[in-house]
Amino acid sequence: LDQDLAWGSGYFAMTQYLIVLTVYKGFGTINDVTVNRIVANLAGIFLSLVLAAIPPGIFGSSPRELQFLLEDKKRAFRDCLRLILDESKTEHRLPQHDLAARLHRLHATAKATFIAGFSDANTYHKDAQQLKSLPILKVDPRMQVALGNAAVLGASLLSLIRLAILIVESDTELAGFAEGAEERKVLEEIVSGLDIQDDPHHISGYAIIERVNAEKEHERPSMLQDKFEETYTQGVSPHTMMANFSLYLMHYIMKREKSNVAYGFFGRGRAEYSQCSTLPDHLHFTNSGLFRSIYGTDGLVNEE
Repeated sequence: LDQDLAWGSGYFAMTQYLIVLTVYKGFGTINDVTVNRIVANLAGIFLSLVLAAIPPGIFGSSPRELQFLLEDKKRAFRDCLRLILDESKTEHRLPQHDLAARLHRLHATAKATFIAGFSDANTYHKDAQQLKSLPILKVDPRMQVALGNAAVLGASLLSLIRLAILIVESDTELAGFAEGAEERKVLEEIVSGLDIQDDPHHISGYAIIERVNAEKEHERPSMLQDKFEETYTQGVSPHTMMANFSLYLMHYIMKREKSNVAYGFFGRGRAEYSQCSTLPDHLHFTNSGLFRSIYGTDGLVNEE
């Protein structure tokens, strides 16, 4: 569609066709029919605006779809960390092949969920930008930034799952996440701090795709793996890398939960987000002993 006219040209052509057809059939004079169609079109547009404004409201510029996507990303994030934590225990450990297969399925689920959710949010955003020249139909520019942030989070989460697969393939016992390890404590704090919207009926996009994928065999995701142990274990172990990567994603998620995008005809709406993930103070980046010992940083981070 044209970014400025949207369906305007199509509606104009259809209106002309209806006027000509109505006059041709003898249902009125051309002036009467033209006025009738103009009034009918304006009434239809006004009614659609009223219906869209009735709660809960239909606003293409609303970040609601991005909020759904963020919740699905948090579910995949939690499941990845839980799987690593559970299988690093000595009792009832899954065979390496089965654990890798579950991570392959998780990667496929997270990828499909991201593509579907992001596509919906991006489509609504594009639709909301039609007729953007009108003062009452402007989209908050922060919405475009929020879409970019969602893309970064989705790609980063898939990278984390691929890293987990490499770790499982190189460390069958997951010794780096054994009881008492600093990396394990970080992952446990992250899982504990994640605030995820309840889905008791399993109707979220993530739950639906997960059920579908449960019955399928999934191939190992494509990734670079040559000399993994040599490349990534010089100075920093892959387990420490995963803990720090997870910590970064947790901070990124917490920041996304606080995003404030205006929507609606006059930009006065606010999408309230009730979820609020947390981390203890010592796990903020520069407060983290794990992070500081590797990168040599010091000092406290500000509240932002």
